[in-house]
Amino acid sequence: AEVSISIKNKVIRQLRVRSSNFQHTGVPLDMQVKYNTVSLSVTIRANEKDADLITEENLRVVADFTTGTLGANMNNVPVTIYVTGFDGAGPIGTYTISADVVVADTNTDNEG
Repeated sequence: AEVSISIKNKVIRQLRVRSSNFQHTGVPLDMQVKYNTVSLSVTIRANEKDADLITEENLRVVADFTTGTLGANMNNVPVTIYVTGFDGAGPIGTYTISADVVVADTNTDNEG
């Protein structure tokens, strides 16, 4: 058997991108999330060409509320950072946010 290995020599850069594009998983429908963290500064690694193009619009910060007790003043909620549109780019490190998970405001008046 013959094995062929190809190595592409690309310059990798690190950059800091601030994001406020918060989303979440693991929250029941009758509850809502109020984020106490306004924005998160994330370190991204990407090849040199992509690093100049990545902006806040390419980042999604997804909080995972599936573990722990939901409530007010939730600190150190783990988040996953997604970099969309750039296959070779990704976050460096781990990140957390602070949020309140409270009963959803169902006081909506749709009567005219």
